[in-house]
Amino acid sequence: MVRSSFRSLGSVDTEELSCAISRYDELVMALMLRCGELETRLAMPPPPPPPSKANTTAANAPQMPQVAPIAAPRTTKVRETWSAVVKCDDPALSGKAIAEKVRTMVAPSLGVRVHEVRELRRGGGAIIRTPSVGELQKVMASKRFAEVGLNVARNAAEKPKFVVYDVDTAMGPEEFMQELHENNFDSEMTLAQFKKSVHLVTKAWSATDGATVNVTLEVRTYACHRCVGFDHKTLMFSFIQANCGRGRAATIELGVRLRRSELMFALVQEPYLGGDEMDVLPEGMRVFTDRRGKAAILVDHQEAICMPVETLTTDYGVCLVVKGSFGSIFLCAAYCQFDAPLEPYLRYMDAVLLQASRTPAILGLDANAVSPMWLSKLSRHAEGQANYRRGELLSEWMLEARVAALNQSTEVYTFDNHRATSDIDVTIVNEAASMWATYEWRVDEWELSDHNIITVVAEPTTARAVESIAPVPSWNFCNARWRLFKEEMVSRTAELPENFSESPLDQQVSTLRSIVHSVCDIALGRKLTRSPSRRARWWTADLCAARREVRRLRRLLQDGRRRDDDAAVELVVVELRRASANYKKLIGRAKMDDWKRFVGDHADDPWGRVYKICRGRRKCTEIGCLRVNGELITDWGDCARVLLRNFFPVAESEAPTAIAEEVPPALEVFEVDACVARLKSRRSPGLDGINGTICKAVWRAIPEHLASLFSRCIRLGYFPAEWKCPRVVSLLKGPDKDKCEPSSYRGICLLPVFGKVLEAIMVNRVREVLPEGCRWQFGFRQGRCVEDAWRHVKSSVGASPAQYVLGTFVDFKGAFDNVEWSAALCRLADLGCREMGLWQSFFSGRRAVIRSSSGTVDVPVTRGCPQGSISGPFIWDILMDVLLQRLQPYCQLSAYADDLLLLVEGNSRAVLEEKGAQLMSIVETWGAEVGVAVSTSKTVIMLLKGALRRAPTVRFAGANLPYVRSCRYLGITVSEGMKFLTHIASLRQRMTGVVGALARVLRADWGFSPRARRTIYDGLMAPCVLFGAPVWYDTAEQVAAQRRLASCQRLILLGCLSVCRTVSTVALQVLGGAPPLDLAAKLLAVKYKLKRGFPLEENDWLYGEDIACLSWEQRKTRLEECLIQSWQNRWDDDSEPGRVTHRFIPYVTLAYRDPSFGFSMRTSFLLTGHG
Repeated sequence: MVRSSFRSLGSVDTEELSCAISRYDELVMALMLRCGELETRLAMPPPPPPPSKANTTAANAPQMPQVAPIAAPRTTKVRETWSAVVKCDDPALSGKAIAEKVRTMVAPSLGVRVHEVRELRRGGGAIIRTPSVGELQKVMASKRFAEVGLNVARNAAEKPKFVVYDVDTAMGPEEFMQELHENNFDSEMTLAQFKKSVHLVTKAWSATDGATVNVTLEVRTYACHRCVGFDHKTLMFSFIQANCGRGRAATIELGVRLRRSELMFALVQEPYLGGDEMDVLPEGMRVFTDRRGKAAILVDHQEAICMPVETLTTDYGVCLVVKGSFGSIFLCAAYCQFDAPLEPYLRYMDAVLLQASRTPAILGLDANAVSPMWLSKLSRHAEGQANYRRGELLSEWMLEARVAALNQSTEVYTFDNHRATSDIDVTIVNEAASMWATYEWRVDEWELSDHNIITVVAEPTTARAVESIAPVPSWNFCNARWRLFKEEMVSRTAELPENFSESPLDQQVSTLRSIVHSVCDIALGRKLTRSPSRRARWWTADLCAARREVRRLRRLLQDGRRRDDDAAVELVVVELRRASANYKKLIGRAKMDDWKRFVGDHADDPWGRVYKICRGRRKCTEIGCLRVNGELITDWGDCARVLLRNFFPVAESEAPTAIAEEVPPALEVFEVDACVARLKSRRSPGLDGINGTICKAVWRAIPEHLASLFSRCIRLGYFPAEWKCPRVVSLLKGPDKDKCEPSSYRGICLLPVFGKVLEAIMVNRVREVLPEGCRWQFGFRQGRCVEDAWRHVKSSVGASPAQYVLGTFVDFKGAFDNVEWSAALCRLADLGCREMGLWQSFFSGRRAVIRSSSGTVDVPVTRGCPQGSISGPFIWDILMDVLLQRLQPYCQLSAYADDLLLLVEGNSRAVLEEKGAQLMSIVETWGAEVGVAVSTSKTVIMLLKGALRRAPTVRFAGANLPYVRSCRYLGITVSEGMKFLTHIASLRQRMTGVVGALARVLRADWGFSPRARRTIYDGLMAPCVLFGAPVWYDTAEQVAAQRRLASCQRLILLGCLSVCRTVSTVALQVLGGAPPLDLAAKLLAVKYKLKRGFPLEENDWLYGEDIACLSWEQRKTRLEECLIQSWQNRWDDDSEPGRVTHRFIPYVTLAYRDPSFGFSMRTSFLLTGHG
């Protein structure tokens, strides 16, 4: 019939030709569905022969005694069935009602065979079963479900099952699984992997001689659906493409749709970025945006590794490299603005394709262009329109770039509003992506935006075996059974062989780790990684009704357009606008109410989940694609290797062999006990997952075993290799850093906790023979702090007899990472260390590891103080002492870890320059000895005393050191002449970000409780402002400084209190129970002097009073009384504002003494006279 229609093509009109083409398309579609059914049936494997017991291979079956045959139960014929799940957004509708709704309102119009429609017992909803995959696709494509308010999706709960017949019940379920694994899968996987991959569906049976049972097994979803292998998995790669039109409700609903549909990614154009992501998108969803905020990529796949390509994240789009079980893919989202030329976007996409090269790349565009190349439904007048001309330009580029569009012919437009309809959204793939997978592309109607949602499902054409990387184990400590833990540890170690203590140390360490893991599994229980909830708890029946109304009006609008009924269209447009606005309003209100409810549930926990979300502490840092020698690296393994090499440089020379001249003394139990007691319980563990809490429990259970192990390590001079391998976590140094630069990342090393105990023992033994170090080193010294270092600097500058004092702020490049191990060993030998063999073993054979769900990368470590270790700061300290001793005869100095300040004194510029160059040469010589270089760009000089018309110049390494007007040293900004007003002026800007992050929970009528707000102020905001107050408190007595501090405190209190913005600062201080910051700084300074025993100055509180007989608590009480008295005097001053508040609250101690003091916004109108 189709051929005859085409033969008579010249005698038919356009309408007949369209009918013939439509009929041809229907026949082709029916033929493809039928081919799919036949391929599915042909691919079904024949049923295996019934094995004996659990062995499916007859040749390997063990010989069993002959017994009378027992007839197996009759089984029904295997019937192919494909199912879909139908659900409703209305939570009040039961599964039985949904099933009845499907039978009566949907099933008659499907036109497919249906095996059954029944309710789901778990999770709600109904299930509909069809006999073929083709008919299932028709069910999935039916729009009748949406018309009656139902959602249909594939049944993700179905898993392949197989049956083992005639299993002898004499063996139990556990023995059956073991034998099944040994006879069939022993070479492919371990028993633990097999049990994790295969689930026993049949209920446990009792052991009975002579009886048999048919056992049903279920393959878990992480087995490969192609080869039914259990050591890897192959996932469908799926994503959605949508334009939110900068609408908040659309972005919220898009996040819910992405989470509930179990899709992985979303390529978004024009997202809503006016607020924070935490109250718009579901928790745990990662967001990557371009520089303008016009395009974004949402990631809702927990196991996927996302690497942002910083060089391709520009004003024109955002690019991301994702890696998972599906492989490695470039994802790009771009919004081609209509009133902007298209050429810059084409050049941007050229750069993306060039970088992707042979890697699959998918680009989601809102091109604002139409073309037959992506099957746009064009009108007769389309050729004269601007978007058609843009489409011609984009089509020419696609032909030149050899890329293809995934768009398929659909009845639904990608852009559809009350004014116009068009297909302007394009999904583009490069040649590698075209060969990588087969795609299913469809358009679904969307009520909240002018654009409809595009859903793309890609199925890779070849199965890829991806190694499963076991994560670092973790356990639940909430219901820990420590008595059982101790009993199990004692019993397990008692079962070890008698000669176990003489086995190799690495074997002992490995056995100890295995025992601790197994005991923790019993007494604590593994902490399982839970996928985020797929249900939006804030979704209500009112939202379902509003969405149905919008859908109904959209269908009326489309019907009116098809009938060319302009009058009906105008009426429907008005109603549709009203219904859409109401729907968006309901979504925003429901989402905000849910956020308020969540904050209210945690209102009394100031440092809990709400605080972590607001401060961004729960966000993970992704490794970006790195640029090395001008070349961009996009592979995760190569990037991880580059970072490790940047964190751990290669040594220029090997460490010499050190021979211990004397036998180290025997280890005492109290040494181990002291080191274990000092462990931090909540520190992140190493690769073994054992933290300080577990280590302390192990020590309490088997102290003799651990002491013997550590003693043998010291006696043999061997540091176990497993304890020297850290887990490295890379963190971006700051949000303003370039993610493409390896130097923008900081490596955090997490070492095994048992190795830290052994390190602490080694360090304590060296400290016993260590002479007193330089007294001007204030870092890594017990009882010393930043204030001590600054006090020494201020006193040295003030007491200097010279006319000028030049401060040289020395910065070392990668100080801890570049220390040569040979220098450290020589220094230990000079100090008379008795465990040189153990230190030699500690500094040899070290490796560093970065592990993720995609793989493990490790590199050898040959230099540097081991980051994250107990000995790292100690090694740097003893090496730095050598430099300080060399410098001390020539100048005053101050050192805090690797921050060095040299005070060069002189009466002329020439003297300053000469002495400065001489001191820097000493520093350079020491740096060459230990392998550390001085950064010539970050090392600066500044006059701390005196003034010169021309700044001095200090030569170093063939260049002049930069001269600055202000410098930040140890967290405090100092200006020329030792002035700190610049530091006080910068406090408000620094606190703006903190207050802004917490502004979402510090609201006028809801949010944290008054006590929680007070806790956040006293524990976070006030300490941030008052850091180093004993250094700069005397500057705070100036009027300009007090105004700066009052401005900063006002910003904080306006965020914490429910008041109008016109309330005076003095009233805010009284209402919030927050003393003025200048008085609080003075309080901290006097406390510091009293604690250190320094003399008080004339303006200090308690000056001239006899406090020698007072205890420390009595002194603090007396200081607090002075603070309140000074604050009260200011509050009683009639010239100050806030007199209305003074009438209600005459005493400043009302809110200061009561942290729970709070009031509503309406009450604040009365208390302040504002509003």
